[in-house]
Amino acid sequence: PKAGADSRALLKNAEKLDPKKVANLSIVWAQVQGHPFWPAQIISEEDREKHCGNISHSKSADAAVQFFGTGDHQWLSQNRILDWKEGIGRGLHLKTIKRRWFAGALEDVIACVKSGGAADSYPVGWWCGEDSESEEEESEAE
Repeated sequence: PKAGADSRALLKNAEKLDPKKVANLSIVWAQVQGHPFWPAQIISEEDREKHCGNISHSKSADAAVQFFGTGDHQWLSQNRILDWKEGIGRGLHLKTIKRRWFAGALEDVIACVKSGGAADSYPVGWWCGEDSESEEEESEAE
């Protein structure tokens, strides 16, 4: 994790992200029970089965997300998801900055939003990132 001035700059950059751009990329704050809210991206309906179909979940869990910083996938109910602007307003980005993967998660969100969601801006293994597209092309070629 970043320390001191680097952390402050990272937090300011997260606060300055355009909420419309963030919303267009389906980037949210999501919470797994027993854990703090964390930056995540809602996985599109078309891709849910491919990336989260084998993850057991309750019927009330109707949104699939992938968490920035860890790459973990999870099904969640809507009451465990906040939009980016609301999360920033609640100070969620301030509460977890010292956690091991959190600074990296914020850096990934910032890079993704600044690039406009370009496939190569996502972390390796991301559900809609560059390597995801190349896997699809390889399977179509077979």
